[in-house]
Amino acid sequence: MGCFWGVEGLFARLPGVLKTRVGYAGGTPDSPIPSYHFMGNHAETGELHFDETQTSYQDIANWLFAHHDPTAMPEGNDQRYRTLLFYTDEEQCAVAEETTRREKAKRPGMEMYFRTGIQPFAAFYPAEDYHQKHWLRLQPMLAQQLGLTSDAEMVESTVVAKVNAFLSGYNNLTALNLLAYEQGIDMTAVVEIAEIMRQGGNPYAPNYSAFETNG
Repeated sequence: MGCFWGVEGLFARLPGVLKTRVGYAGGTPDSPIPSYHFMGNHAETGELHFDETQTSYQDIANWLFAHHDPTAMPEGNDQRYRTLLFYTDEEQCAVAEETTRREKAKRPGMEMYFRTGIQPFAAFYPAEDYHQKHWLRLQPMLAQQLGLTSDAEMVESTVVAKVNAFLSGYNNLTALNLLAYEQGIDMTAVVEIAEIMRQGGNPYAPNYSAFETNG
């Protein structure tokens, strides 16, 4: 599905998604532990933690196919951007396989071009801190308004996952106002978030840490 920044913002829009991280997964067992500049044969990946009473694995699989073309070549034919759907147990495997069969049936004659893969989850390697919640990191003053003081909060906070989704261009003012009400987000921050999401986010701004590092 392309760069993991977009994947993280896209899937955090789903109700029930509680936490997100970006990282690397899907490589062969002999591939070295990956980093952004030495990824081996892993792919850029988004990890989701979700509440099954609000969102199902089926919802996530449907969301994936609703937001990418499974017959498209990875961007620049770079395998780090290939699309994979991971499963963690037999039930998820059955859902992934049936969803894939259904999507292939929608594209008669295109089966040989179907590139989206399904794969058992083996290991997830978190990406470097500066990749986590990319869209919020573009707004360091907003991060401070939200009371964030560490990179760990960028990964562990549900509020951060949702705000990052809005900043990625998720233009849903009703959902933003509900989040603000439930989580007590300051109205000044809400107005700032609303303006950025209305503009469709800012994917071309420089990427930098929202936090100062001592030492």
